[in-house]
Amino acid sequence: MGKNIVFLADCLITQKAGIHYYAKQFIQRAIDAYPDNEYYLVVPKAYGGFDAEEIIIPINDSIPLHLRIRNVWHIPNVINKLSPDVVIEMAHFGPFRLDSAIKRVTVIHDLTPILFPQWHDKASHYVHRIFLRRILSKANTIIANSQVTKEAIIEYDPHSKSKIEVSYPSLKIDNEQKELKNNSNTYFLSVGTLEPRKNYPQLISAFEIIASQNDDIKLIIVGFKGWKSDPIYNKINNSKYSDRIIIKGYIEEVELIELYKGAMAFIFPSLYEGFGIPLLESMTLGTLVICSDIPICREVCGDAALYYSGIEALASHMESVLLDPSEYAENKRKGLERSHQINTASLYLHAIFG
Repeated sequence: MGKNIVFLADCLITQKAGIHYYAKQFIQRAIDAYPDNEYYLVVPKAYGGFDAEEIIIPINDSIPLHLRIRNVWHIPNVINKLSPDVVIEMAHFGPFRLDSAIKRVTVIHDLTPILFPQWHDKASHYVHRIFLRRILSKANTIIANSQVTKEAIIEYDPHSKSKIEVSYPSLKIDNEQKELKNNSNTYFLSVGTLEPRKNYPQLISAFEIIASQNDDIKLIIVGFKGWKSDPIYNKINNSKYSDRIIIKGYIEEVELIELYKGAMAFIFPSLYEGFGIPLLESMTLGTLVICSDIPICREVCGDAALYYSGIEALASHMESVLLDPSEYAENKRKGLERSHQINTASLYLHAIFG
């Protein structure tokens, strides 16, 4: 006999970055792996795309903090009447106020609001400081998206250690595209929201070194304008090579795949990540990865990537790739192998869904 499973999935509607994509693939994998369960999706408006009944609880933007009021009041009232077996919060904040018979699961993507408050608005930092330890203590299971995130949770709340399971994201990407619309591969690519921890000013500085030596090379950045992004745009606007730095917002998957596959390399300059889905995307598509030497990049990419610390080292890697791209065929092969290992990893969550 199957279980009744509720996903609290606001992030499918409210976000278009890594948390959105992680939630999307996680929910679909759970439904595919355990089809005998009955699944419900709590969202602020209709989403579609899953074999699940949607419970729509709108967000009223005219009411201050209504999103949080929904989390701690409206949503629990609805769910307790439904009386499911398991409730899974897909993005940190919850579940709250559930009957004791209902198992609580929360997904933690990173602890940056706690660890790096300077990268977030004050409200996000204080809300996490007030609620996160209670959320962790109440959860029956905590899902982390990486070992790096798991270790950060344990350091923050050692009592959570026995409850944490790591579940990597799994991407299904069409890698059979034979013909690229953009035949010019004289660009480097970076993907991610334009916000402080993505460290784009460092990437732009390295690009300026390369651009001074090569009249054709461009830098393409795909990502939404995020919080505290003004210094990034100021850096671009004041650059001598601003006409060769192309910022794209949201683009469709087909165009993103084309950009990955046509790039000289994908560059990931981030200062900290819980996982870093663009790393997995680029390796899955056979794109060379150049990334900052931080723990999550080592965990995700293994020995497939080119690691760097500092602007000069990044510029040196970029220059080497421009001089002889064929030298890095082995890195691309290792990247494909590593992406296959991650993409085919088990959910490891039979105790929840089975």
